Amino acid sequence: MAFDPGNPNIIWIGAACGGLWKSTDGGATWSTSNTDLLPSISISDIAIDPANPQIMYLATGEDCLVDFTDDNIVFVSSQGGYFLKSTDGGVTFNLISASGCDWTSPIIMDANNHDVMYLGAGDVYKSTDNGNTWNDVSGPLNGTCLYSLEISPSNSNYVCAATFGNIYRTTNGGTTWNNITGTLPVSNAAISGITVNGSNPDAAWVTFSGFSAADKIYYTSDGGNTWANVSGTLLNIPINCIEYQNGSNDIVYIGTDIGVFYTDATMNNWLSYNTGLPNVIIDELEVYTPTSKLRAATFGRGIWESDLQVSTLQNLDASVMSMVYPPQNTCDTVIAPIVRIHPREL
Repeated sequence: MAFDPGNPNIIWIGAACGGLWKSTDGGATWSTSNTDLLPSISISDIAIDPANPQIMYLATGEDCLVDFTDDNIVFVSSQGGYFLKSTDGGVTFNLISASGCDWTSPIIMDANNHDVMYLGAGDVYKSTDNGNTWNDVSGPLNGTCLYSLEISPSNSNYVCAATFGNIYRTTNGGTTWNNITGTLPVSNAAISGITVNGSNPDAAWVTFSGFSAADKIYYTSDGGNTWANVSGTLLNIPINCIEYQNGSNDIVYIGTDIGVFYTDATMNNWLSYNTGLPNVIIDELEVYTPTSKLRAATFGRGIWESDLQVSTLQNLDASVMSMVYPPQNTCDTVIAPIVRIHPREL
């Protein structure tokens, strides 16, 4: 917030969820005219419409998800552990769960059966009817909220769930869970993301935030029985998210506080994937296979898009091609021709 030094009735505010606002009457009323020119929204998650890459749902603080069998079915979460479902493409939402968790509450869908879903709260909850009803399938884990969830694409019975300090795994669809934290450096850094090999449910990567040198990314090939540090020569910066490219030679992308990096099975380190991308915090990455694109959600610079490192369609270069950002004025729900922004608790 800043006051005009020559007129105390003129106030400028950089809004928390994006945009520049001005008051000329001491804060009684506010207006904005250039938000569309400032891609300053801070986005924590992306959900791309499976039928139309031009439609996205953007979460400014929580999670969102589109049903891959019906793009009218949309799920969102909000602060306090509230989960909502829409059956009309985001026009209206109904509450489906109130888990009571404090901040980012993940919700995921089984890629092999859209009726099977999981959400993270203090426990793991599972739905077998497309999110209409939920059952606690984990019981109390370590008494804190779950911030990361991942289902194996190749075997739906394998699910990983993580708090900042522990990671759990089930191999029977949630009936039993095992703590597989093992030697992960959770005393030095917080777990920030999980991704699973698209064809091997025992192979997974875990990322860490914080500034513990070298404790950035760990890999398991045996379902968490052992962990190997694969941080390589990455800078000592937080790693915020990770995404596996299915059908590839183990191509993995990570979002960091200074951009995107990637590796594959032929490499022993991570390479920058930032051509044309601002030097910005990346909070979420999504591979969109139908158009062979990688989309990145940033903290304050909108959405950016690039060709995949190895295309799912044809050989394309890896330069960042274009930027997409939402023409919104506040954190409230906005439906735009290109972007949909989900509702949240204010």
